[in-house]
Amino acid sequence: QLTKEGLYISSYKIDSVEYSGFYYSRFYYYRKNGRLSDIVYQLNGRNAKTEYYKSGKLKETKIIN
Repeated sequence: QLTKEGLYISSYKIDSVEYSGFYYSRFYYYRKNGRLSDIVYQLNGRNAKTEYYKSGKLKETKIIN
């Protein structure tokens, strides 16, 4: 199961290039038993950070540059 939430901006500019769509969003991934598996954070359409959960607790965080 996947859930997405985010701040939607119809258009925005980065370095004089115009983009459209989600500016900042989070994807929530769940296991079949309903527990949270990971949260993927996106900024400007690129993956910025991933948090992995096990037994409902934060297990690991990976920051992507």
